[in-house]
Amino acid sequence: MRLWGLIKLDNKTVRDTVIDYPGLMPGEVKDWDELIGDICRELDLSRPVTIIKHMTDLLVFSHTFYKPEDFLEPVDFDKLEIRIIYANGEKK
Repeated sequence: MRLWGLIKLDNKTVRDTVIDYPGLMPGEVKDWDELIGDICRELDLSRPVTIIKHMTDLLVFSHTFYKPEDFLEPVDFDKLEIRIIYANGEKK
């Protein structure tokens, strides 16, 4: 599984990063905050506040997004989108 983090401003991707977690499946993740923190570190962002809606969207739809209000510090973008990318042969 890989996580793709995209920073969007005016519906355009301004920065993105992909982090690979070989052998890890979404249902096996014990601490999504840690993985989302990895994406945020790569994008030089503070970690957003994660609520149940974000986790449900990730597990059911393989993506979620964070709005500026989800961050404790001011941000200069419209949303941070997190997507799960499955490798060949991996199942949702």
